[in-house]
Amino acid sequence: MDGRFFRCVDCDELVCFTRYDTLPEYEFLQNKGDFVEIYTNDRTSFINKHSKHRVEELKINKDSFITESSYVDPTGDGYVEATNGREYFVIRRWKKGVNAPNNYQLIRGRIKVRIEKVEVQKNNIRKQMGFDFDKMPESKIDAFISAYETMVQSLDPGRMKMELFETDKPVLCFGKVNDEMIKKLIKVSEEIFSREELNTLNQFILDNNSYDGIFTLMVTRQFKISRTQKRGAEIVKFPPKEELIDIRKVG
Repeated sequence: MDGRFFRCVDCDELVCFTRYDTLPEYEFLQNKGDFVEIYTNDRTSFINKHSKHRVEELKINKDSFITESSYVDPTGDGYVEATNGREYFVIRRWKKGVNAPNNYQLIRGRIKVRIEKVEVQKNNIRKQMGFDFDKMPESKIDAFISAYETMVQSLDPGRMKMELFETDKPVLCFGKVNDEMIKKLIKVSEEIFSREELNTLNQFILDNNSYDGIFTLMVTRQFKISRTQKRGAEIVKFPPKEELIDIRKVG
């Protein structure tokens, strides 16, 4: 999320200041046959309401951003963690249309992400193995894919150690299979392939086990907001003076 986020401590309201807030608008006047520049300031409403209140800036953890939509979907709900140094918040951003302004909601809590499901790309593996190993019986390919699926299904998705590669949707990833899993799969495959085939298979796995390679796992993640209660003892007191912001002087 771009911009700087400010929270009114007294009202617990949130605003985002961006470099676009004070850009002028242009209106075409028929009687003059020309455009006129109109001064605008999207910050005015918040400043007028909260100029005499205690206001603090929230620091954004950009790495925490998550959404169920695509990164490029301008109308999808997005969530990111922020903090004032004492409390953690989640900022929800959404808009009602492509040309509509962003809306923001401040939620006390943290974002929790977990792996919900892990799947083998069986159709892609079958297709690629059929191409790379054109003389290999389909029964062997099917037996190998079945062994791979069985191994993956026996593991706890939340405890699997693997490097994740995000797609354009943060909740969908590709997971790189770790060395331990590869060794285990090769061991199981000894009952399916010859020694020479196993050597070729091992290289096939290594060559297709990065980013969106067909041997990586399809990982579906879920996230939730773990809400926290307002810390009365910390919030009722004034924050240190040096942490407060004069909202009228923000550039």
